Amino acid sequence: MIIMKISAIVSLFLVASGVTSHPTKPTTCKHPRIRKEWRTLTQHEKTAYFDAVLCLHSKPSILSDLVPSSLTHFEDFVAVHKLQTPYIHLCGHFLPWHRYLLWHYETTLREVCGYKGAQPYWDYTLDRANASLSPVILDFGDNGPKLPVGPPVPGYPNGTGGGCVQEGPFREGKFELHVAPRQETERKDRCLSRDINNQIAWDHATHEKVAKILEQPDFGWMTKTAEGLGDYPNLGIHNMAHYIISGTSGDTFDSNAEPLFYLHHGNLDRIWWTWQQANKKKRTFDVSGKIIPWANFGGDFSHLSKGNVTLDFEMNLGRLHGPIKVKDIMHTTGDYLCYEYE
Repeated sequence: MIIMKISAIVSLFLVASGVTSHPTKPTTCKHPRIRKEWRTLTQHEKTAYFDAVLCLHSKPSILSDLVPSSLTHFEDFVAVHKLQTPYIHLCGHFLPWHRYLLWHYETTLREVCGYKGAQPYWDYTLDRANASLSPVILDFGDNGPKLPVGPPVPGYPNGTGGGCVQEGPFREGKFELHVAPRQETERKDRCLSRDINNQIAWDHATHEKVAKILEQPDFGWMTKTAEGLGDYPNLGIHNMAHYIISGTSGDTFDSNAEPLFYLHHGNLDRIWWTWQQANKKKRTFDVSGKIIPWANFGGDFSHLSKGNVTLDFEMNLGRLHGPIKVKDIMHTTGDYLCYEYE
């Protein structure tokens, strides 16, 4: 199979038509789903969530014609994130797009796999002292054996693992990935790997970091503070959580092949939601920032406006769902979304 770069197929993906994974139309929110921190769930609720994720990974892909390495419906979400990575990070619609992805992942678990709950989240500030002993991470499996893999980014501290997860519901031999890493589309069968980084957690998973986000006066500064900069002293909580887990999670393109991705982005969305709740009238529909990301992940931006993201800016999830406008997902209990955080 010939290896193709994302820029060669992303335009086809974005305009491709087909059956969505769940055709339910949005309705006015009357009974919002309540998203909870993982460690507050009962064992029955945790098991139900794991069963739903594994169920999704057993369902056939609906995108394999566009991304041949996507073999399962779980990996369809990985493929969507992979293809759109150059366009949905370090830009004004970073948080809205990921809120949109998370909602449809949660909804697909419910409609395709019979999950009754809401998407849980992971408050990593509770695990700052020793991420390796985080009950959240440990419920999702172990760190894997120590390998000489080096730091997640040059100049960052080293992790403590690097090998295949050996325990839990996503262990090697039970949970196999096929979507190629990074920008390639050639199939690569592999395990879920982790390289838990205690130093990054200690340095950056702080209440002060979250408080700094919440004190920002407008959406632009809030989202920039959450994403942070690339240098280690200014690491934002978005990349921080990916690098606490590292391994599969450290690959920007395929980071949601790690099931913990959805708990991490649930927490990031919760922080944004909390910021909105502090001043609903002003902040519920506050959005800004450039359409074209300030760092290039290898995308073709010739078809995009050089202006700013507005409430009428359109987003999509390819054939999984779309398009919708940013304004449709700004209110979590509006006409489209229907959830709150505990």
